[in-house]
Amino acid sequence: MRLIDKQHLSITPVEIAYDYEGSETLSTVRNRGRTIALHGAGRLKIEGRYEDQYQRQTKAASNRAIQFMTPAEMLAQFRTQLERLPAGQAPTGDLLASLRNFQRSTLVYPALVGALAYGLIGGPAVFSFLRAIQPPELAIRSERHVNKQPAALLFESNQPNGGCGPLQPTMPRIAVVASGGGTRAAIYTASLLRGLAEHDQICNVVLVSGVSGGSAALGYFALHEKELRRPRDTMDVKAWDDFSQAMALPFIEQVIDGASDMRFAFGRWRWASSACHEAQRPDEDVTGWIPARSRLGAILAESFVCHMGTGTMEAPSFGLMLNTAIVGSFSNNGQPCQANHNLSLPERATRCRQFLDAGQAGGRLVLTNLAAPASPPDDGSLHMQLVTLDNADISIARAAALSANFPPVFPDAAIDIEASGEARMRYWVTDGGAVENRGAMTLYYSIRDAFRSAPQAPQALPPLHVVIADVSASAGRYSESFGFGSVLGAGGQLGLGLETELRAAIERLYCDHSSEISIHEIAMPRVFRDGGIGTHWLLPNSLSFANPAKPSETEILSAHDVETLVLALHNDISETYQDEAAAKKVKLWAQDDATAKHDANWKEFLASLTPTQSEDGCQVQGGIKD
Repeated sequence: MRLIDKQHLSITPVEIAYDYEGSETLSTVRNRGRTIALHGAGRLKIEGRYEDQYQRQTKAASNRAIQFMTPAEMLAQFRTQLERLPAGQAPTGDLLASLRNFQRSTLVYPALVGALAYGLIGGPAVFSFLRAIQPPELAIRSERHVNKQPAALLFESNQPNGGCGPLQPTMPRIAVVASGGGTRAAIYTASLLRGLAEHDQICNVVLVSGVSGGSAALGYFALHEKELRRPRDTMDVKAWDDFSQAMALPFIEQVIDGASDMRFAFGRWRWASSACHEAQRPDEDVTGWIPARSRLGAILAESFVCHMGTGTMEAPSFGLMLNTAIVGSFSNNGQPCQANHNLSLPERATRCRQFLDAGQAGGRLVLTNLAAPASPPDDGSLHMQLVTLDNADISIARAAALSANFPPVFPDAAIDIEASGEARMRYWVTDGGAVENRGAMTLYYSIRDAFRSAPQAPQALPPLHVVIADVSASAGRYSESFGFGSVLGAGGQLGLGLETELRAAIERLYCDHSSEISIHEIAMPRVFRDGGIGTHWLLPNSLSFANPAKPSETEILSAHDVETLVLALHNDISETYQDEAAAKKVKLWAQDDATAKHDANWKEFLASLTPTQSEDGCQVQGGIKD
């Protein structure tokens, strides 16, 4: 604006008069009386009167004209006009050369400024991400272990059972598996657990295993066991309402809001190891000039702590397994690293990078209150890496956040074991769904280990019902993926294969004791999975749903109506919707889902809770085994 201002003001004008003579065909605004003004969105506003020819063509009622151009577009038009003028009419001075130089500046200047900004901001951020000290998202500094025995929960009677009465020998035991899937999995698992409470079965839940969003719901359930795990006649409806609302919180927005903090952008020389009302620990210090840079997963963990609670693994009366996937590890023992031995474990892990180990990548790390499973035979054969941490001081909310640390949004999170009587170790983990997104595999391992740890188990065992709350997305149609479709889906297929083998093994063990085990797949209806409720930690204000049988038929629902619909899948509630017609239509699509068969499977599960036996006393999924 200053360069084209004929008055050559010392400050940049907001609006100038500009009657530059040019070709009438290139502009709809008359030269005489024309003004150019700064406008929003990086544009210029050109205002004046329409050219007579344009006004006659459009038959405009008013000849007032307004055009909007970017600076580059305006300069290009001026240059075109100059080049078309006869030599005798060209303005004095080398204006064309000036315009050409100015055009080059408009292209080069933003690139140079942008490169400088990215260098000043992005350079230190990248350096600190790669070289800065990484504080742990979870630090284990106590030698206390919970060491709950799966055999006692599954087989024995008169065990402590929270606010519920002890389970008797003939009462069924329920194990809940909650799959991954962010907000979708969290609200669905909360709905299923509430359904168990309304049918007076929540006290029979003895084992739970979760991944990602399912872990968030199970973690909240464990933290609020006192209010949620009660007999039906003392059910706290408000506590269950709070549960559902907490699972629908926009945790990813909280992560985005906190991502610009100094500790995440550049790092700091001190970091806090507690949040909200957690037990206060001294802030950790960094030695040297490289700061400590927290990862985005720390915000998610702190958000979980603040919205869910500060309880630890020693509190729940039932078995809790929150699954993560191992990415790498570092051992502080016996490594010939030249770093100062007085450094903290996070600092040594940064300075001794040559000893970082990715050999366990793809294994499973379980944060739990159950005793570690029996070690596989040391016969030189290869086994899947399975690490169990059952420390009594593990924060349940932080453990749930580690299970939900989904890539590539969240970088690998660190878990430090710094108890004085144990080997000092650091594990890097990611979302548990990177290994297996259902969570059933770990549960089956635990059940199988119950028989190994209790060889004198009673001949007649209480019936066991395994409920799998699966919200995994449908595979969808094939499209060209350059092989990534197979790469990304291989883990799930291999996990299902191993899950089937483990399931057959525990079914045989129950049959050997003339006892009953039933596996119930309670999958979320497709209408909520296929493009409906997302798997990220955000439930938008409105969501679009398509009829699986006729994808062109769609409805848009508010977040309130979506929560109500999911809750009504397993509960007899008073259904009030903001858009009654649309909600009823989506509910009908869910009921007509022939693939998931949700309603039929849920009713079948409830009916099966009344114990029955076949002639030989062995009833398993798929029929009677002899």
